[in-house]
Amino acid sequence: MNTNEQLIRQYAEQLNKIAFKLVSLLNDIDIEVQERRDKILIMTPRRKKPKEGCILQRRDGRYEGRYMQDGKQRSVYARAYDDCLTKLNKAIELRDKAVSSEYTLIEWLTEFIRTYKQGEVAAETYKQMERNIRLHVIPHIDNAISLAVVKPMDIQKLLSSIEAIRTRESVHNLLTGAFRQAVAERLIDYNPMLAVKRVKAKRDKGMALSVAEQSEFIQAIRGDKLEYYYLFCLYSGCRRNEALAVRREDIDEQQKTIHIRGTKTELSDRVIPLFDTISKILSVLPSIGKLFDFKSDYVSRQFKKFCPAHNLHDLRHTFATRALEAGVPIKVVQTWLGHSEISTTADIYSDVSRELSLSEAAKLDSLFAEDPSDSDD
Repeated sequence: MNTNEQLIRQYAEQLNKIAFKLVSLLNDIDIEVQERRDKILIMTPRRKKPKEGCILQRRDGRYEGRYMQDGKQRSVYARAYDDCLTKLNKAIELRDKAVSSEYTLIEWLTEFIRTYKQGEVAAETYKQMERNIRLHVIPHIDNAISLAVVKPMDIQKLLSSIEAIRTRESVHNLLTGAFRQAVAERLIDYNPMLAVKRVKAKRDKGMALSVAEQSEFIQAIRGDKLEYYYLFCLYSGCRRNEALAVRREDIDEQQKTIHIRGTKTELSDRVIPLFDTISKILSVLPSIGKLFDFKSDYVSRQFKKFCPAHNLHDLRHTFATRALEAGVPIKVVQTWLGHSEISTTADIYSDVSRELSLSEAAKLDSLFAEDPSDSDD
């Protein structure tokens, strides 16, 4: 064997050794990568996928489950992914049921609010729906009556048995939503609510406290256990239940903002400024959890003792009126109050105080202050 052949053989043996080491190294790397991937999969819980449709996360943090029904897209909502998954699967299950009298009216109402309202409306609103079913539907209709055979007259009689107009309207709205969804789920062919007379309670626009009444009210509540709750409502413009739902973690003192957990309108879940008037009372409020631990009915009843001429909601009107009196643009007031339409703000809070009206009139008078004697004939 000559010298060249020996060199070639030596180089070939060295290359084989290097190739073997590279293959071994790549195998080791592949094994390590797989082990790390397995650890990640173990540490990261996999989200179950819906049987049908999809689940997306909205900008407001809620999850939206989408599915198709009768050629149209339908949606369910929840704060947590798993809750949205449960609702979505339940909605699809209900959709796929054939038209039948399987549900009684009471069963369907209970199922309807549990599937479509729980988590989507305020806790107090959900409790009110449960109360309305228990106190105003069950006592006045046969518990065994099938959803498919309920007639408009049955519902009309039920509504007529409710004396309070606001309660009657709430029950009417509940039944309207439940029957509309029952038609969409193909549980019934006909919506009996279409033939039922609409119930519309007259809304009291409310009346803001005057500056003098506001001062008297603040003096009257001083030292009472509800003092700071009422002041919070007055200084923030929050609705009754919005104020009761505020938690310490909703307040960002560095950014000077408060997250209001509203559910009444699309824009009611909002962020408002941490007004100085509120900052001054924070030191006496709980440092963790909810700021106020009262029942909604209780705070409304007690308010009348301090301010008989007004309702608790009038503190919200008062906040808006003081803001308008201070020259805050109505668009800003709309944002602070969480109204979805500026017309709502304008309609409800157009009646500002007499003092503001007179001061604005004075501005107009100044424009017409020209002496008539100076004008040309």
